[in-house]
Amino acid sequence: MPCQRKGAPTVVPWISVREFYWVQSSLFSDDNESVREAYERVLVWQARLGTKTPIAIECTINLIEAKLADNGQLKENHLAKLFSLALVRSITLITHSMQSGGALTPMQVLARQSGIPEWIVQFRHDTSHSVGSPSFSLAKAGVYFMISWLKDNFWDVYVPQPVSAIDEPLDYSAEDDIRDLLLAFQQQQFQTFLSGQGPSKKLKKTLKKLTDRLKSEDSRSVLFCQMKLCT
Repeated sequence: MPCQRKGAPTVVPWISVREFYWVQSSLFSDDNESVREAYERVLVWQARLGTKTPIAIECTINLIEAKLADNGQLKENHLAKLFSLALVRSITLITHSMQSGGALTPMQVLARQSGIPEWIVQFRHDTSHSVGSPSFSLAKAGVYFMISWLKDNFWDVYVPQPVSAIDEPLDYSAEDDIRDLLLAFQQQQFQTFLSGQGPSKKLKKTLKKLTDRLKSEDSRSVLFCQMKLCT
């Protein structure tokens, strides 16, 4: 798996190959709602993997989160910082994962060998060592380039064969749904706590999904069976 953390075993967080295909397709869709749904699914993967999350997936989360934030609700200076942070963190993680033993290879060299433009590395350097406001246009261009780079170098490489049923809805069991919604809710609740702000729309939406799922007949059956097993 490209951009895998060194020394970490290969752990697959997706429920099925179909789920991976669906996420791969939706993440790079032109439809923002599809992108958001795929992003939330990848957050569940991250919650499952914890510190074993592949760097490529972690960078995808950072970059897509910045992209989704550009929805007209935040001021440009706030977006500039958000995009810059995502770009700086992603470049740092990716180039660090490419280091081999012995003497460190300059970041510019690693980036050049990987097809990452030098101006992005320079932007990372300038942003990391400057107290001024970063350029939003440059940060945005860098984020969009790196999203495309990750698609070409991770997502498309890891799943090279097309799937005809790529857009079919996934058929999860009630237990899978409840577990994944709980993981997503816990992670979003933690992010809300860190931000110091009130519950986000995403958190409320996840809570509603979880509540609706728990009300369903098959979910009650799952919970009943689990209680019987625990007694």
